[in-house]
Amino acid sequence: DGSYSCFPSEGGHVEWAPRNDELDVGVWKYLKQKFQHGQRISVERVVSGTGLANCYEAVASLYPDKIDKEVHKKFQEAGDMQGMIVATHTDQSELCKLAME
Repeated sequence: DGSYSCFPSEGGHVEWAPRNDELDVGVWKYLKQKFQHGQRISVERVVSGTGLANCYEAVASLYPDKIDKEVHKKFQEAGDMQGMIVATHTDQSELCKLAME
């Protein structure tokens, strides 16, 4: 009949794997160390609101010379809203832009 059906699942628990570029591999290594899950990194560690924060932390560790001190301070003080800081500061912070990409 052309309608959609929803099924409860754990679809967000699939693995995230880096592409063949240095940035993705660096983010993967950072997350692997942060969460100590051996080889597995869940997609939700990368694409959710907290995933944006994880990605920002990863790129900040890879490129510390590119940290915008004002944005970084807001990020550190944002608590559960760190993902929002990343998403709303892409025009001011190269690292926020990288994290969003």
